[in-house]
Amino acid sequence: VEAAFHLLVSIGSVPSGGLVAVDEIEIGLYHRRMPQVFQALLRAVKTADVQLIASTHSWEAFESMTEAAEHTGDEDIVAVRMYRDAEERIRGLVLEERLVRNAVRGGIELR
Repeated sequence: VEAAFHLLVSIGSVPSGGLVAVDEIEIGLYHRRMPQVFQALLRAVKTADVQLIASTHSWEAFESMTEAAEHTGDEDIVAVRMYRDAEERIRGLVLEERLVRNAVRGGIELR
């Protein structure tokens, strides 16, 4: 509850058009409450006109965020999968919400 409260307060304190960045967003969130927390976060960022960027290593967070997006009708979610190419350069693969949702449903590894 405390972690979710701090996230919502952070979103509310950022000026319209601003950005909130959260490293490992799942830390401090009870896995069974993640869908409800993420629904609240999606509503809060829309209301506040704030962009949320979050990193995670949690499969439950991916599942919960896609569930929250479906529940709220939000299609503004993307995932960026970071990886190293053959030359050891860091690359990013951008996946739109529909692709993230399909990957989660299919059990395809995104982390």
